[in-house]
Amino acid sequence: MARKDAQKAGAPRGLSDVIGIVLLAAGLLLLVAQLSFDPYDLPAHRNPPNQTPNNWIGVAGAWGANVLFQWFGAGAFVLPFILLVFGGGYLFEMFSYLQRRWAWAGVLFVSSL
Repeated sequence: MARKDAQKAGAPRGLSDVIGIVLLAAGLLLLVAQLSFDPYDLPAHRNPPNQTPNNWIGVAGAWGANVLFQWFGAGAFVLPFILLVFGGGYLFEMFSYLQRRWAWAGVLFVSSL
């Protein structure tokens, strides 16, 4: 029976997989929260607020999207895509070069403000 060479065997990727899944999940939740944002879900914009939140993530998604829109404006829509791209970079081996590109992602985000 043939043995695998120790040099050719892949290194364990446990932590990279966990980071990738967390970044993908955060990116998807943030994107859905921003796309379904309704300012009347929050008591800061209307009293009384909507009985049932129109945001698909709920009140927490409405607050999160509201804070991001107030801080970053339309540039807040870039943040979930950056999280999705880097999540794919940590999860899939062929995109692993993206793990070293955080500084450029910061430049992209700042330039979108």
